[in-house]
Amino acid sequence: MYSLVYSTDILWLASIEAYYHFKDQQLEVALTTEVDGIPVGLAIASMLDLDLVVAKRRKELGFSEFYEETYLSRDPPSLVTLYVPRESLKRGSRVLIVDDLLRSGRTLKALINIVKQAKAEVAGIFSLVAIGNEWRDVIKDLNVRIVVLINR
Repeated sequence: MYSLVYSTDILWLASIEAYYHFKDQQLEVALTTEVDGIPVGLAIASMLDLDLVVAKRRKELGFSEFYEETYLSRDPPSLVTLYVPRESLKRGSRVLIVDDLLRSGRTLKALINIVKQAKAEVAGIFSLVAIGNEWRDVIKDLNVRIVVLINR
């Protein structure tokens, strides 16, 4: 994944693809997770002129209130909590969830739950790579556009 996520050519192409699929969706925010989601999220947020919000595994200094969601990570098995400052995700915002890799859907579900906590709207999902179909169970009830560049 490193060679994809940190290739400026891939990021450029991914942002163009995201623009093509989401330009008319009236999006306001691209939401991603640290670490490897940041380059993809930044490229797409820049291309679509969106605010970038990064869900982090620690509370950021300077903020007092957070949306948070905890999930069980598989590799390695551990509880992971994602935090998003409340002021960065507004009620009613149309959100594009951006991730580098979809596999189990656990991170994706955590991001969807954070959007719901904010009373915002998941308006789309974009990923560079998806492995398997387990992640699809998380989105079966969502009626949004999903773009995955590489399905394996």
